[in-house]
Amino acid sequence: MAETFRKAKIEKYFTSLRIRKSVLKNQLKNGGALTADVNYDELMRAHKRGEIEALEVIIQELEQEFDLYNPDRDHPEV
Repeated sequence: MAETFRKAKIEKYFTSLRIRKSVLKNQLKNGGALTADVNYDELMRAHKRGEIEALEVIIQELEQEFDLYNPDRDHPEV
């Protein structure tokens, strides 16, 4: 039972990371100007791209380590 509970927690965490990545990608895609300061906007976009890349690494590691199914592999634009 404990193993099932841990697996469920890992799957929930895995899903929340995928959702966070999707939200960040949507913010980047639909962002427009964040402020009047172009340099600040570009820094924020670079920061979001970095967050997305970090999430992709973590998601891939969890997927491999715990043999999780990632539906985003079937639909990479999500």
